[in-house]
This record gives sequence, C-alpha cells and structure tokens, in this order.
Amino acid sequence: MNETFQSMWFTPVRGNKEATASRLLQRVMNITDVVAACRDTGFEWLEQLLDNVILLPAYYCSAIAVSCMEA
Repeated sequence: MNETFQSMWFTPVRGNKEATASRLLQRVMNITDVVAACRDTGFEWLEQLLDNVILLPAYYCSAIAVSCMEA
C-alpha cells in the first residue's frame, strides 16, 4: 500500500508543460480527496502512511525530491 501511494503522489511527472500541469492538478485533487475522507475515519492511518513514505529507503528519496521540486 505504501508503494502505491508513493508512486501515485511522489513520483516525477514527465511530459510537456500542459500535460504535466494537468497530472499535477489531478494528484493534488487525489491527495485532497484522501485527506477529506480521513475526517470520518480518523487521521491515524494517514499519519502512519506519511511516516512510512518519509522513512522510505534511499532509492525512493531521489524520486520524491524530484517530484517535490515540480510542484
């Protein structure tokens, strides 16, 4: 599950500017929907997910850094 969210949210987006902007907007909307859904069930699992993403092995960290720079 952690790898799924990591790839959905934190992998670099490639393509032309228009396609990249559209994909980034879709990611933001997906993250917002997940956070909004947590209101009803609690944020504990989301906190654990983010902790696991932050503590990923080094080979994931470069992809996360690149995707953060795109935003």
